[in-house]
Amino acid sequence: MTSTPADPTGGPKPAPEVRLATLDDAPSMLRVLEAAFDPWPSFEVGVGGLDHLRWKMTMPGQPAAHTVGLVNGEIAAVSLRWVSRMRLGDEELIQDSSVDHAVHPDFQGRGLGGAIARFAHAKAEAYSDVSLGTGSSDDRIPSIFDSFDPSRVTHVLPVRSRAFGVRAFIGSHRRGGGLPGLARNVARALQQQVSTAGQRGEPSGVRIEELTAFDERVDPLWRAFGSRFEFTVERDVDYLNWRYCDPRGGTAVVLAAFEGDQMVAFTVFKAAGDWSNVLDFAVLPDHPRAAALTRELLDAGCRRMEEAGARGARLALGMRHPAGRVVEAAGFLPAGSSIEFSSGPQRRGSRAPLLDRLYAGEARSNLLLGDADIF
Repeated sequence: MTSTPADPTGGPKPAPEVRLATLDDAPSMLRVLEAAFDPWPSFEVGVGGLDHLRWKMTMPGQPAAHTVGLVNGEIAAVSLRWVSRMRLGDEELIQDSSVDHAVHPDFQGRGLGGAIARFAHAKAEAYSDVSLGTGSSDDRIPSIFDSFDPSRVTHVLPVRSRAFGVRAFIGSHRRGGGLPGLARNVARALQQQVSTAGQRGEPSGVRIEELTAFDERVDPLWRAFGSRFEFTVERDVDYLNWRYCDPRGGTAVVLAAFEGDQMVAFTVFKAAGDWSNVLDFAVLPDHPRAAALTRELLDAGCRRMEEAGARGARLALGMRHPAGRVVEAAGFLPAGSSIEFSSGPQRRGSRAPLLDRLYAGEARSNLLLGDADIF
C-alpha cells in the first residue's frame, strides 16, 4: 500500500517546507512519482523504480540539485533535475533542466508545484548557465518554468526511421506522411539501393565490438567529433558510462569501431516498445571513410535490434547536422515527425560569445535523443 503524507484536519493548512533532496529521500520520492505519473518511469528500464530513481539522482558531477516539498514533515512533491556539461563554442557551460516535476495527487492545488519550482530554479541559477529540455505533455509544467526562463529557442530535430521489412516500412512512412510521404520514401529507398550497391560490400578495415563500458579511448574521438559543433552536450567517459552503460538507466546496445587500439566511431541503440531508437553516435571526422564507418555501425546496430524483435529504428538529428546525408544513405528516411528541444537564457550573469547565434537558431548543434531523459 502506498502511504501519503498526513493531512491535518481543521485549522489553516501548514505552509510546505521545501529543501534539497538526498539519496535517503529516494523511497519517499518514488511514492510521489508513481502516484503522480502512473507509471513512472514511462518506459521499460528493466530494473525497479527505486534503482532507476537513484541512477537519475547520481549523474556524474551533478551538484545538489533535486528538490522535495514536505507537508507535516513528509514528502509530497518532487523536482528532479538533469544537469550536464555543454560546449558553446570554446566555452564550457552547465545546463540544467527539470525532468520530473510532480506533486502527489492528494496534495495538488496548494501551490506545492510552484513552491518547489521556484526553489529549484533559484538553486539552478547559482550553478548553471542555460536550461535544455524537451518540455512536458502536461501544460501546467511548462507554464511554471517559462515564467522563469521566458526567452527560449526551440531546436527542431526531424525524426528519421529505418523499417525492418516491407510491412513496417509501409506502415511507418504512411503513418508519418500519408501516401505522398510513403511514395517519396519509396523513391528515396530505391535511389539509395542504386547509389550504394557497390559500396556496402567494401571491407572497412575496422572491427566492430559491443561494449559493456567506455574507456579512455573514446576521449580523442569525442574531442574531434564534438569540435565540429557550436552547441553540444559534452560526452566524457564518466558521462557515457552513466548514460548508456548503467543498467539502471535502461538497457542499451553500445557498438564501437576500432582500427587497432584506436576507437574511430561509436553508436548507441536502445529498444523502445516494438521499435528502437538511435540515442547517440560519433565518428572520427577526418577519417577517410567516415561516412562508410557511420553506415556500417548503423547497419550493425539495426541488425542487433532486428534480431531482438524490433520492427525498425528511429533517429533524430537537427536540420543542420552534417551527418544528415549519411544517415539517409544508411536507410533512415524522413518519418514525418520531430522532437523539439528548447534552451533557455544564460544564467549566472555570464555571456558566452555564441549565445546570440544560439538564440537565433544559427549555432551548429549536436542534439540527439540520448540528450533527453525520456529515451
